[in-house]
Amino acid sequence: MFTLRRKGKYGIQLERALKKAGEHEITLYVFTPHDRASLERALGGTRALPGHWHHGFRLLGLPAEDKASLADSSISLLSPYYEVLCGTWLSRYQASMDQLRQRFEDSENPEEIVRRALKLSENLARRLRQSPPESTAQLSYFRRMDIYFSWYSEQFFLECASKAKYSDVGQLDSERVRAYLDAERQYRERKGYLADLRGSPTQVWNRMAMYHKLLQYPVVMKTRTTELWRTTHRTVKALYTMVIMTLFTVLLFHTFRAAHRLTITLLLMIALVHALRDYLHDEMVNRITGWVRKGRPLARTRILKPLTGEEMGAQLVWFDYSPPARLPDNVKRNAGRGQTGEEMQAVLYRTRLTLESKALGQDQIQEVLGLDLEPLCELIEGGQNRLFAQTNDEEVQNGVLVHEIERQHSYTLLVVCTVPGDPVARAQRWSVTLSVRGIAQCEARDADWPTPA
Repeated sequence: MFTLRRKGKYGIQLERALKKAGEHEITLYVFTPHDRASLERALGGTRALPGHWHHGFRLLGLPAEDKASLADSSISLLSPYYEVLCGTWLSRYQASMDQLRQRFEDSENPEEIVRRALKLSENLARRLRQSPPESTAQLSYFRRMDIYFSWYSEQFFLECASKAKYSDVGQLDSERVRAYLDAERQYRERKGYLADLRGSPTQVWNRMAMYHKLLQYPVVMKTRTTELWRTTHRTVKALYTMVIMTLFTVLLFHTFRAAHRLTITLLLMIALVHALRDYLHDEMVNRITGWVRKGRPLARTRILKPLTGEEMGAQLVWFDYSPPARLPDNVKRNAGRGQTGEEMQAVLYRTRLTLESKALGQDQIQEVLGLDLEPLCELIEGGQNRLFAQTNDEEVQNGVLVHEIERQHSYTLLVVCTVPGDPVARAQRWSVTLSVRGIAQCEARDADWPTPA
């Protein structure tokens, strides 16, 4: 199942771990209060995927308890195995810490989250630092990894400490956190890492973001996408032009042979045929392409292993808009209140991923679907709406309170997914509230979906 995380003011990221080879299919429905024309202006038409959406994959490694080869790590000291191994450690650590960060504010037991985060951080620090590499290239990678990990773990605990919920953490756990942070500061000073963490907050953040990008390069899988719509469009355009020009040439040949001379009428007819061809060309090519591609995938993506380029699987992608009334009953029940009008549209994004069995030999794969909702926020009309209320407060002028109203739109996200070995589709649902300034609220909702018998 997916985990939803917010990314900045406008972004939403869905993540899950793929543990089985075979065919994985997901269908994302975004129920909106907008009509199709507005959505096409914001997200684009159905001939290309939205430029603000990202679908990627990375190696996640296996949990430590599943790795029988941990006792003999000699092979991991070779490149690129060392970089891949450390990169998967960091990916799994960050995924776990991000989940804990989300749960911290809503948790009734923040102490347990802090203990879990401490245990994860101490385990990765011990595993990473117990056998530093000797080669120059690996030592450079290790140094960046060590600096970034130390900074990232410190940022997590400082962020938790800045929240009101941290007051519920017991004194013993607070002291353990302070001891961990003091130990990390002393470690950075001994290793000479302080220079990398100097500068303005913006400089430090940008430097750590660059380190993270370099560290993740060995584990982020490459993709090569073929836009099937564009390929079909070019083919149809070539065939359409060939057919029209052949018919025109035949017609011109027979007409000229019958008239035996070039007349004004013949010249006008030639000009009329050219004008008619140019007038109908683009529309006819688009109509024929749409008819040929109807119900077919929009793009095909090959997923390649980092560094080696070995193919690990392929993914087909569909993208379309549809009125909620035309969707299956199981889906319509989850559209949300007020999202089933005739002019309203649902955004459909469907993928079918086929993973090779060798792709999951020594790793799990993290699937990441990122949605940038800023184009939808731009569709919300800003305004200076105000609500007036009467009050007995003597300090309020004339006893009238004025409340500024920010206009908001509610969206429903529904994800339906199937995995190999499970014939039953399972669903997850979220409610997202957007304003002009970004995401105002995002919360999980129970999906009204048939449960397996």
